[in-house]
Amino acid sequence: GKYCLPFETLSCIMKNIRRKTMNNLWNKQVQSTELLYYSRLESFNEITKNTFFKLLQVKEGMKILEVGCGGGTFCNIIKQNFPTCKVYGIDLDTDHIEFAKKKAKELKVDVNYSVADINKLPFKNGEFDLVYSHTVVEHLPFKNFIKEQKRVLKKGGKIVIMRVFMEEKTID
Repeated sequence: GKYCLPFETLSCIMKNIRRKTMNNLWNKQVQSTELLYYSRLESFNEITKNTFFKLLQVKEGMKILEVGCGGGTFCNIIKQNFPTCKVYGIDLDTDHIEFAKKKAKELKVDVNYSVADINKLPFKNGEFDLVYSHTVVEHLPFKNFIKEQKRVLKKGGKIVIMRVFMEEKTID
C-alpha cells in the first residue's frame, strides 16, 4: 500500500524532480490522494474547523483559491460551511484533481478544480479575495511561490500560507 514518507526523504525527492515529471509524482510516490484527503478530513472537528476559518478569515461571498489543493478536503469544507463563496482548487497532480472533482460531486458542492502550475496560475490579475495553501511552500522557492499568488489577489485580499514549523517571513 501507499504510505507517507519521512520529511527528509520527501524533501530529497522534491529537490531532484523536474516540474514536467510532477504530474502524478505526489500521488504515486509520496502519499495517495485518498490518504491525503482523509488524513486532512480526520483532523477537523468543531474547534479545529472554527480555528481554520478564523485563520483564513473566510466570509460569505468571497472568491477563494487553494494552491496545492490535493484531493480537495479544505475546498470542500469551506464550500459546505460558506455556500455563497466561490471556491477554486488547483494542483499539479492530475490524480488529485480527478479525486477532488469526484468528491465534490459526491458531496454536492460546487467547487472549481483544475490542474495548474503555481508558477503560471490560469487566472486574471486581482481575481481572488483569499489565496491560501497548506504544506506546499516547503517544496518551492519562496519568491516564485508567492509571486503568482500576489498577482491573482484582489487589492486588500489576503494570502495565507500554512506550514508546520514555518519561520516568520514578511511579504512586501
